[in-house]
Amino acid sequence: MHPIVSSIRSLLDEQGVPYSFMEHAAGTTSEEMAVIRKDYSLSEGAKALILSTDVGFVQVVVPGDTKFKNSKLRAVLQTKNIRFATREELADITDGILPGAVPPFGTLFNLTVYADQKLFANERIVFNCGERTASIAMQSDDYRSVIRPTVVDISC
Repeated sequence: MHPIVSSIRSLLDEQGVPYSFMEHAAGTTSEEMAVIRKDYSLSEGAKALILSTDVGFVQVVVPGDTKFKNSKLRAVLQTKNIRFATREELADITDGILPGAVPPFGTLFNLTVYADQKLFANERIVFNCGERTASIAMQSDDYRSVIRPTVVDISC
């Protein structure tokens, strides 16, 4: 297991945050994971993306059934250029985490985290936690308390 899995679990344990940890078949997309994690809906999946912008790398977290809207994110960040981090950049930033396994804990990678407001319409969220075969489910309000993302309207 990637060390970030233990880091996330330790952080949640230290803060007394209840969560469920599960190991499962591998999946890389939100749609695949919604099938694998049968007790959770696609919208409860927290899709974590690392993006390169004019202001550096940031993490964006949106519900699994949405996508971030480029124009909305550009307005929030006051930047013109946004692109997905390359596989190499992602590996460098996250110490080797594969695409599809990035957890929405960008603060552990020294990234500013922007979470779409629709994510918090869900009582709970679920996400891959550093491995394509491991997930954590937790209350969305607890996620907000632990990570303190900037909550914005960036999805479509």
